[in-house]
Amino acid sequence: MSENSSDLFGSISISPEQNTTQPEPEPETKQSPPRKKQTKLPQRQKKTSGRGKVKWLVLLILLVSAYSAAGFLLVPYLVKNVLPDYVESRLQVGFSVDKAIFNPFNFDLELHNLELETITADKPSTQFLTAQMLEVDFDLLSLLRGDLVCSSMSVDGLKMMLSREQNKQYNISYLFKGKSPKNQTGIIDFAELPFLFSLNNINIRNSQIVINDKSTSKVHTIDSIELALPAISNFPYQTDSYIHPRFSAVINGSPIKLSGEASVAGAADQDGRETELSCDINDIDIPLYFDYLPVTLPVDI
Repeated sequence: MSENSSDLFGSISISPEQNTTQPEPEPETKQSPPRKKQTKLPQRQKKTSGRGKVKWLVLLILLVSAYSAAGFLLVPYLVKNVLPDYVESRLQVGFSVDKAIFNPFNFDLELHNLELETITADKPSTQFLTAQMLEVDFDLLSLLRGDLVCSSMSVDGLKMMLSREQNKQYNISYLFKGKSPKNQTGIIDFAELPFLFSLNNINIRNSQIVINDKSTSKVHTIDSIELALPAISNFPYQTDSYIHPRFSAVINGSPIKLSGEASVAGAADQDGRETELSCDINDIDIPLYFDYLPVTLPVDI
């Protein structure tokens, strides 16, 4: 065999370690720039935060509802059912009211068809005062301090029925007994009261007083009473504004009118008490009616 025939495959070298075919290069994938990872709250923590807000909202609603219920419902109930017993035990006066309305957000109290009657051991009870409506606007901060203060008070349709006995004592004379030895006139001394109070801007409208004098068998009437008082108090107190004092009525057919200007103690622009009064009185026997006063005035007429 010749040299050429000894190599059947020619000059092609066969090597198992070398691959004859080259793999195609993979295309390069463009990588986007890394994004900033947002810190996400766990789902459980989100639910807890949401539940906390709901709890606070529910608690706020419950507190407002409880306060509203106490004001709109509890206060009128106490006025109608608890206050009468307190007044009777302290003053020996029967107290009743048909309807009571209280607003806990502006502290305005309304009493409709108010009635007062005497309570004595030796005599039957008699009604001596009625009022169609009493409206009082209380001062919240003063109430929290324990003081009875109202910025305004209005009474509409007040009627007082007084009976004068043979001994010239009235059916309400027992209310003026038991005064201190220093006060012999029978006039109420507000400084002796065990609490501080200030009633401001008092308005009394459409009112009447009837006096049944059993000693003379006469009935005296005071009709069309209109009364405005800036303040009645036993300590200095200043409200936003004050009304001008005035009084008008028709006494047994004779008209009377009083008007004036007054400065109130405690006001920012006033140093003390000063009052100017003008009177218009027609055909009235003043000494006669002074004799009907249930208290002794420190003046002579």
